[in-house]
Amino acid sequence: MIITDRLDPYCYPIDATFNVDKLKESINILFDRLDISQDIFYDELKIKSATSFNLTHLPNLQGIARWKKYRGGHEKMQEAGVKEEDFLEFLSELTGLYLKEVIDNVLSIHNLKFDHKFQGRCQLLWLRPCHAYRLHRDMHTAHRYHLPVTTDENCLWAFENPNRDITLCHTPADGRIWYLNPKDIKHSVIHMGSQPRLHVLLTTGS
Repeated sequence: MIITDRLDPYCYPIDATFNVDKLKESINILFDRLDISQDIFYDELKIKSATSFNLTHLPNLQGIARWKKYRGGHEKMQEAGVKEEDFLEFLSELTGLYLKEVIDNVLSIHNLKFDHKFQGRCQLLWLRPCHAYRLHRDMHTAHRYHLPVTTDENCLWAFENPNRDITLCHTPADGRIWYLNPKDIKHSVIHMGSQPRLHVLLTTGS
């Protein structure tokens, strides 16, 4: 088993950073604008291993459905006939917020590097402590970006190479933005910490 601070080309920080405190503040403002409490999501974590909030939505959705509908994992989206690239519109309440500014910067970097427009879903994603996913590959998405907002040093990525060796990597909430290739390597998250992990998650379609 190997412990590392990055695993090129599968998991590494991109050439951009953000201010963690400003991002947290803008998330709080967003929830104030929507007149909802983040406690909703922490309550959900008492019965679920993970929960999420959609920052982007399908064009035909209105009101609370914009952030609440279609916030499950990919398998649930498939069952509903929805793809990551169908999330075409940002919540209007994001206008003028630092969170939107940071996301726009990541999308610009992605478009430049891969020479095509980012089309996918943007979310806030909470993960409960004392939880791990099975090793898997996400064949439905070629690119992901993780912006750690709140985490724990004992919350680790696990990657399995073709020789079945495991590499562990921690992505701290220090303002770095992490690129993840979830399609080409088996991976998991092992959360052995004590507090919920919160990431901003950007996921492309295939």
